[in-house]
Amino acid sequence: MIKKTLLIAALLVSITACNMNPNKEERLQKLETEIAQSQEQIKALETRVQTLERENEALQKRILAFEEP
Repeated sequence: MIKKTLLIAALLVSITACNMNPNKEERLQKLETEIAQSQEQIKALETRVQTLERENEALQKRILAFEEP
């Protein structure tokens, strides 16, 4: 009798534990989506920084050209 009760309890615990997996899967997918969005934002920022660095370089050259005479 006790063995049957323990077996039933073990089955119930394993069944309820399986129901939690879809929530974990949803969280993983959400995190993967957020990571992808963050990577896209980082790439956009890197592009903007590179553009600003090029413009800054050009402006520095212009300043030096004005200061030479």
